[in-house]
Formats: sequence, structure tokens, C-alpha cells
Amino acid sequence: MEELTNDPIKALKECFDGVKDFRKSQGKQFELQELLAASVLAVLSGAEDFTGIAEYCKEKGEFLKRFFSFPRPPSHDLFRWIYAFIAPQEFYHVLLIGQR
Repeated sequence: MEELTNDPIKALKECFDGVKDFRKSQGKQFELQELLAASVLAVLSGAEDFTGIAEYCKEKGEFLKRFFSFPRPPSHDLFRWIYAFIAPQEFYHVLLIGQR
């Protein structure tokens, strides 16, 4: 049985460690695992699209700063781009099956 953590947001970020970052390192300002974790939090809080996810990050910016290293709130275009190019199988395995 897996050990429970006192930091569920850290655990959420860590579950995305197995998702390969397809982006070049040059100019990368946001960690992929943090973007994915923030998007899950946003959807759980009622966000229904990429604009809603970005609005959540902006509205909850002070809270998210405690857990994420965002230099500024991520934009809806960034979330749309990330989800357009992420490997769906990896995301599926992490969320639905719990495998990395």
C-alpha cells in the first residue's frame, strides 16, 4: 500500500513526472508537471476549458505561489499548446491508471 502524503499538491505534481516534456529547454518558463497539476486543480474547481484554467491560475495566484514556481499566471494559449502536443497515452496512464 502506498504511503499517504501530507502534501497532496506535491504528490499531484510528482504523478506527472513520468510525462515526457516535448518542449525545448530554451525559453521554457514553466515546468510541465506544474502546468499539468495546475490544470487538474483548475478542472476540479470547475474550469471547463483552457480559458477557465488560465483564469483559475490568475485568480488563485497567491495560493498557487505556495506550491508552483510560476513566474506569472500561465495563459490559456500555453495550456492549449501543451495539451495539443502532450502524449495522450502518458497523460491517460497517469490519471486513469496511476502508472508512470
